[in-house]
Amino acid sequence: YGTPFRASGAKAAVSALLCGLGGETLGRSLLGTSVFTTLARSMPILGFALSAVTMPTLHGALTYALGKVFQQHFAMGGTFLTFKPQETEAFFRAKFEEGLRTLPDKLEVSQ
Repeated sequence: YGTPFRASGAKAAVSALLCGLGGETLGRSLLGTSVFTTLARSMPILGFALSAVTMPTLHGALTYALGKVFQQHFAMGGTFLTFKPQETEAFFRAKFEEGLRTLPDKLEVSQ
């Protein structure tokens, strides 16, 4: 998209978006809460297996949603300096949910 990249600008934009979302979006799914992590760790073998299966999906959905948000922003001529995270929250949430639904299928295909 011809947008100059500055690591500090990218980190600030991503941090602002994720912090602005709070626990509602990420915590709505049990996967994103500390409760899940605690429960998973309390079950020695099953917990490890659950974490190994679910955490890549959660992280993949986050990465997918972030990519879609910035893809849309840059396609509209935006830069890291003009990024307004509060204006992208609904789109991010939709893409995060989309990622949670579609990534498990994609992970199975790629293995």
